[in-house]
Amino acid sequence: MSLSKKMKCSEESTSRNFQEWWTFKYGMIFKNNKALCVLCSESVVCRTSSVKRHFETIHKTLLTKSADELKCFISRALSNKEAQSDKLIKFVKKSDNLVSASFDVAKSIAIRGKPFSDGDFIKMSWLDCADNLFQDFDNKDAIIQRIKDLSISRNTIKERILNITSSARLSIISRFCINDEVREELIKLASIPAKTTGENICEVVVNVLEDIGLNLSKIISVTTDGAPCMIGKDRGFVNLFSKKIGHPLIGFHCIIHQEALCAKDGLLHLIGGLPGIVKVERSLASGLG
Repeated sequence: MSLSKKMKCSEESTSRNFQEWWTFKYGMIFKNNKALCVLCSESVVCRTSSVKRHFETIHKTLLTKSADELKCFISRALSNKEAQSDKLIKFVKKSDNLVSASFDVAKSIAIRGKPFSDGDFIKMSWLDCADNLFQDFDNKDAIIQRIKDLSISRNTIKERILNITSSARLSIISRFCINDEVREELIKLASIPAKTTGENICEVVVNVLEDIGLNLSKIISVTTDGAPCMIGKDRGFVNLFSKKIGHPLIGFHCIIHQEALCAKDGLLHLIGGLPGIVKVERSLASGLG
């Protein structure tokens, strides 16, 4: 092998090793033989070019920050990441079988893409059949009590899934017209770094839409799940997004969540399965670019 080829192989081998300086320059940590971004929880191969491309593409808004500001921002993200991991570890260590079981139910719901509120339905179903199912068990009453004690409400399932995934996810859907045909497509299931505030959600949505080349000025309405961080008067996503694109937007409440509100005091309990849903609608003259 020639000297030049040996040098090239040596450089490639070195570039595929995790570099510690990536952490405070690009927000990367080493996990499962890959570089993991603490800002969005996405994995990247251990190569400087790939790590840099990820940062400059997904987190390009951070490029305007000074070196000190960027270092502080990444330090906070690292602290949040470590706090989440420590919280989950401590939670599982001190947990009993009930907590472990609730994590199993949450994982099953997440994998199958079911609504968070299905936890309540699962628990009711178990209780409805438990009396007959465990009729010949000596400890039937103890089993039924254990099911009653199992916490798998909507909020519990949401928290369990967030602890498992370590980051909130935002579903961004676009509804648009091509000639006389109305279409609706999922643009991206995006990670939300740090907290799920209106500012963070707005930043993620704007970055995603700009990355695909969408003309923001042609967006005419927004449909959300009605959460305070979405529709807050001053710092809600809709208000901030409207200021960002430079014109007022027509706000709608997701029909699934409207049904949930209507049925809140009844038997039916429908609720969305994602921490946040944003649907943007473009005018008839809309298009990419």
